[in-house]
Amino acid sequence: MFGKLLKNDLKKNLWRNMTLLLFMTVSAAIAVSVCVMLTQLFTSLSTMYGTAKPPHFLQMHKGELNQADIDAFNAGYPGIEHWQTVPMIDVYGETLSVASPTGHTYDLSDCRLDISLVRQNDAYDLLLDENRHKLEMRPGEIGVPVILLEQYDIEIGDTITLRNEKTEQSFQVSNYVYDAQMNSTLCSSTRFLISDADFTELFGQVGETEYLIEAYFTDSALASGYQTAYEQSESNLPKDGQAVTYPMIFLLSAMTDMMMAMVFLLAGILLSVIALLCLRYCLLTELEEDAKEIGTMKAIGIPENGIQSLYLHKIRILMAVGSFAGLLLAACCSSFFTAHMRQTFGNQNISPMCCLAAVAVCILLYGLVMLFARHLLRKLHAVTIVDLLADKAWNRIQH
Repeated sequence: MFGKLLKNDLKKNLWRNMTLLLFMTVSAAIAVSVCVMLTQLFTSLSTMYGTAKPPHFLQMHKGELNQADIDAFNAGYPGIEHWQTVPMIDVYGETLSVASPTGHTYDLSDCRLDISLVRQNDAYDLLLDENRHKLEMRPGEIGVPVILLEQYDIEIGDTITLRNEKTEQSFQVSNYVYDAQMNSTLCSSTRFLISDADFTELFGQVGETEYLIEAYFTDSALASGYQTAYEQSESNLPKDGQAVTYPMIFLLSAMTDMMMAMVFLLAGILLSVIALLCLRYCLLTELEEDAKEIGTMKAIGIPENGIQSLYLHKIRILMAVGSFAGLLLAACCSSFFTAHMRQTFGNQNISPMCCLAAVAVCILLYGLVMLFARHLLRKLHAVTIVDLLADKAWNRIQH
């Protein structure tokens, strides 16, 4: 009997049920997409940082420095396990021109970021390829930071020429550089990777010299205390530039994708609220339309739990179909939502934990809708058979 009534109800309220199903599907799809984005973001960051090893403390400095003073200070600081000073050659965008094999030529004069030429480090603060492997450049090759691909159409095989008053040297683009430290437009700088031989030849001959003074600790939380001690040290430690700690590097790396995820999260919450309001409207309307049938079922002895189950079965079906459809829709769109992460942090496969989290979000959304539906259907307890049969139950059900 219940199966027949359920089938008739689905047919009778087809458009109403389809609208409800649509909202449930989109809500589930957005909820799963947000879950995938956040899970993939932190997985990608953790994996990349585990290989690249960005510094826990970074002090930028332009000008001369005394490495002996830095070594003496770090050697006596508790908790530090490694430190290094990374030299960079700062150049202006107008001194770099890009030429493609087709003959198209342009310079980087309108680049919003400070540009530096660097060589690869030995074990810390590594520059990686798209598969998170340490990059090595041969003489005459250059690695282009992927962050610039948002502004310039630089392709593998293009030629980048450095020109100034003293020298002119050309490099062939051989790879794209994934930089764990400077991979966001919120950073002020970006790094091109060249070979050790080319760096030695250019160092002191072109551009300005800048240093990254980096420190690593047994616990990254020690970085803030180290920064205070570094800045207040009586030694003449170099600090003509910005100082950054590990949490800030992590936040700047994740900020763009986190903001995107938050926008989708707000949209998902809004659509979930709309879906619940739509469910409330549909369910209360059906209760009003079916008041006499409900009264008849009560009169012949059908328990209220059985009557509620008639409506709950329909909602279960709609919610199950909507959750499954939303899961499939999110899976189809996941590559679009994570495209920026792949460009910023390299390739990252969907992890089993991400899949489990996506399913858990669907189950959570399903449970939320069912609890809301049960709450609405409890209103039937306060309505008598007489009110139902006399069409006087609407006000009590509505409130």
